[in-house]
Amino acid sequence: MSWNDTKTNVQDFRTPANADQSLCYVLTSNELLSLINQGGNVLDGIRIYLGKKMVGTNVTTNIHVIGVVKDANGNFNDYDIPVTTNDFNNRVAANTMPLLVNGKPCPVWCSSPNVLNT
Repeated sequence: MSWNDTKTNVQDFRTPANADQSLCYVLTSNELLSLINQGGNVLDGIRIYLGKKMVGTNVTTNIHVIGVVKDANGNFNDYDIPVTTNDFNNRVAANTMPLLVNGKPCPVWCSSPNVLNT
């Protein structure tokens, strides 16, 4: 995707924006390095899952960022995420899930004005 496409897509997403909608997210270098270097492994990348929640009567988006590993076929698989709901619930309760980063949303963690955000 080109920078022109990026600018258009970002502006289209902003219009019309509800006051509760996060427009972008910051992931710090420390968060990214922690994701890539977790568990004594060097992972191959990150995956960003999009989520939604209700704020009042508005649907808002959020992000959930996890590490990925590349398999022998060149596919990128979520790092150490349980396959079954039961295993997931047990690992969450035991606090043994891999690192999850949710980013810092804008509004609040916004950049100074530029063509992408104004």
